[in-house]
Amino acid sequence: MATPGRQELIDRIAGELAWWGCAVPDDPGVGDLTGITARAAADRARAVDSRAREAAALIEMAALPLAACHRLHGTAPHIQHWHLTHALFTLADARTHLTATTGDRPPCDELSPG
Repeated sequence: MATPGRQELIDRIAGELAWWGCAVPDDPGVGDLTGITARAAADRARAVDSRAREAAALIEMAALPLAACHRLHGTAPHIQHWHLTHALFTLADARTHLTATTGDRPPCDELSPG
């Protein structure tokens, strides 16, 4: 299987954020995704459910490599690729952490963006 390119990683990250109920613009940039991810984590950190708060911590962790990638501004493509891949895997881990016991959807309204 071929390694996904930059745009495919961005599209997959956008898809993960959309699963969480985030409003993701068409053709988002890394800066857009960074802000959306940080807001998603902050919104979910206030959840009553401990699994949701743990997932929020993972979402927050995904914002860090996105911010690092955004700061690179088109330089060091292999390092950007690593950061994007790390963010995608972290968002996927957050979803898996939450859905391991709740099924394929966030379990309650308190997980929806505020």
